[in-house]
Amino acid sequence: MRVAAAILLIVVLLAAPACQMNERLSGTVFGAIGGAVLGGVASGGGGAVVGGLAGGLIGYLIGDYMADQRERGRGSVFGSSSDATVAGIRDEPAHVKAARTAYERGRAAKTAPEAKRWYLESLRLNPDRPEPYNLLGLNALYAGDLDAAEDYLERALTVDPDYRPAQHNLAKLRRELIRR
Repeated sequence: MRVAAAILLIVVLLAAPACQMNERLSGTVFGAIGGAVLGGVASGGGGAVVGGLAGGLIGYLIGDYMADQRERGRGSVFGSSSDATVAGIRDEPAHVKAARTAYERGRAAKTAPEAKRWYLESLRLNPDRPEPYNLLGLNALYAGDLDAAEDYLERALTVDPDYRPAQHNLAKLRRELIRR
């Protein structure tokens, strides 16, 4: 019975990422459930608690990695890049490489003002990517500047109308503005 439950759980956990949930949330939920079930099967109640906590943390980290890859436009985490894609990155213009470097420095920044400075630099070098606009929108949102947040998120969607993170963030911001 334990083996059947474990196999069923593994199948569910492998199929679940196909759902349209946020990767971080789904990773946390499925990791916690999987860890709790496997911990409970292996060690009883105490193992279920420890397994759930460990599985949730690991699931979140995996989900965060997957979301990061998607947000950077790298497509499937499990798929492989074609040679044309790799060559395209290698052969891109210097200003695009510099913009990507500034964007990455913004993502690695320790403070919101530092991140904002790098995102603005990225846009100065290459205004044709939605990611810096989206993150500037979030930066403004967390600083309490809702008008600037809305403006940046709208600009992200002007650059790429199909950019899902900006669509999600703008919809969430507008729901919040309606409540006020």
